[in-house]
Amino acid sequence: EKALELDPNHVLSLKALADIDCQMGQWEQAYERLDRYSRLIPLDIREPVYLKMADIAQSHLGDSAKELEPLVRGARLDNPSVDLLEKLATVLLARSDFQQAGAVLKKAAGSCEDITRRASLLHRLGGLYETKLGNEPLALKAYHMALDLEPTRVDAFKDMERLLVKRQEWQLLEECYRAMLGRAQTLTPTFRLVLWRNLAELYDRALKDVDNAIMAYEVVRQLDQSREGEAQRLSELYLKSPKHRQKAIE
Repeated sequence: EKALELDPNHVLSLKALADIDCQMGQWEQAYERLDRYSRLIPLDIREPVYLKMADIAQSHLGDSAKELEPLVRGARLDNPSVDLLEKLATVLLARSDFQQAGAVLKKAAGSCEDITRRASLLHRLGGLYETKLGNEPLALKAYHMALDLEPTRVDAFKDMERLLVKRQEWQLLEECYRAMLGRAQTLTPTFRLVLWRNLAELYDRALKDVDNAIMAYEVVRQLDQSREGEAQRLSELYLKSPKHRQKAIE
C-alpha cells in the first residue's frame, strides 16, 4: 500500500495486494485491483488476468456484467485462447446475446487445434444456429463439419438427421447416411445396423427407390435376421422389381 501511495501504477504491488484480497475473500477489491493491473501490463500476458477477473465475477460477485467485460477485452487480443472464447460464448448465451455468441463460437472452433474439442464446438455452434438463430442451413453445415472431424460423434449425426427429417430433405438425408457409413468404419455394429435400417426405410418410404431399398434391406438382413417384418417387406420389394422377382419366388 505504501508503494502504491508513491506510485499508483506500481504493477507488482497491485498484483500482490490483489492476491492478498483473494486470500481474504475481499472479492470486490480484488477485482478492481486486477482490473487496474491488467491495464498496465503488456498485452501478451493479460489473458490469465482477464480469466481470473471473470472467475471472481462469476463465482464470488454474481455479476454477469463484470464477468463479461474482461472476457470481451480478452477476445480482442491477437490470439485469445479457446478457453477464453468458449467462456465468453457461455456468458453471451446466458445473456441471450445469441448473435455474438455464435460469432465467438465460430472463432473458437476456427482456432482450436484439438480435433475432438473443435468437433464439440462446431456441434454446439450448430445447435445455436438451429435453436436460437433460426438458421437451419448453417446448423446443418456446422453439424456436417463436426462429423467430418470426428465421425463417431453420434450426437451431432442424430441432430443433423433429425433436422433433415424435419425439413423433409430426403436426398440430403440419403447423402448423410451414406457419408456416415463411408466415413465411420469405427462405428459399433449396432449403430451401423441402425444406419442401414434407416437408409432402407428412407429409400422405401420417402424416395420410392425400389432397387436401392432392396440393396439396403439386403444388407440389413445380412446384419440382423431377427425381424420378420423386414423379410416380408423385402419380398414385396422383390416383386416390384423385374430384375429381382426370381428372388421373391426363392
